[in-house]
Amino acid sequence: MIKRAISVYLALVAICLAAQFTVWTIYAKASARASDAASTAWDVIGWCMLAGLVLVVVVTYQEKRRNDTDPSTSTRQWLTANRLFYAGLVLTLAFLPNWFASRWGDPPNEATFWMVWYVIDTVTPVVFGVTAIRLWRTARD
Repeated sequence: MIKRAISVYLALVAICLAAQFTVWTIYAKASARASDAASTAWDVIGWCMLAGLVLVVVVTYQEKRRNDTDPSTSTRQWLTANRLFYAGLVLTLAFLPNWFASRWGDPPNEATFWMVWYVIDTVTPVVFGVTAIRLWRTARD
């Protein structure tokens, strides 16, 4: 039951993040009110991403450890578990300093800062989605 709940949460965050990333430039430039709504949406999604990244790292670490110690694990299972774990770890390490700078610091007005956000916001829904599907499938076991 817990796996399914985490799976649903990760899938919802992935969908919301992908949708927000896709349409935010459209409505953020429409008016000041829409720009405030975009900023609020990013604030909420940031907190959801933080929780999701922690869940992804914990869940994929458990799967990685299980595959590392099970001699019957296939190479494909081992590679998939390791890729998801390290992808989640890299996303978390990229997300945290940028999120802290955006939220409480003085974010630099540099192209590289925003490019990192573009990478985070495009890769995170994929990692969350794949992890959600894998969790949903293993919840039946």
